Amino acid sequence: MQTLSRRKFAMGSLAVAAVSAVALTTTGCDTSWINTAIADIPTAESIITSFVGIAAAATGDAQLAAASQALIVAAGTAAKAGLATLQALIDGYKTSPNASILDKIDTALTDVATNLSSILAVVGIKDDALRTTIFTAVSLALVAVQAIQLLIPAAATATASRKAAQVQLKKKAILLTKDQLASLFNTSVTINGYPQYQIQ
Repeated sequence: MQTLSRRKFAMGSLAVAAVSAVALTTTGCDTSWINTAIADIPTAESIITSFVGIAAAATGDAQLAAASQALIVAAGTAAKAGLATLQALIDGYKTSPNASILDKIDTALTDVATNLSSILAVVGIKDDALRTTIFTAVSLALVAVQAIQLLIPAAATATASRKAAQVQLKKKAILLTKDQLASLFNTSVTINGYPQYQIQ
């Protein structure tokens, strides 16, 4: 039986993530996206909770520099808080749809993506398995965030650049189902030595 190396898995998972698994379209007056978006948020939250836990548990400078550890934990915690804000906003939109809330949802998603992306620039993760695990987890969380972002319709009052950005996002969409994301994440943490951080 051939063993899947960490490097091959990391490359393979990103290759899989680069394939669009679902084609989605939304319109400004269609609210069918709400339940799908709400259902996707817990998967992103679980991935973030796990990689923050992995980073926080790392001991010794040989594994992870203290400054890098603090940055990863802070950025991951902020991203998770942003997802909680996002869920509250979507719940509010479900009750009372309006363009103002759509704008706030856009902002919340951008903040979450920014915090997650900042982790990919972190240096100081000295252990190869730890680096692969965290970077794969962050990449998968970003895939989940992008999938949610694609669901959000541009408000009627949105700027032309916002509407154009959604068109471009649909063209380059990186979409996986929540089950596929969980499976890829669980495979990564298992082969890299962190099976206790698997998610449901």
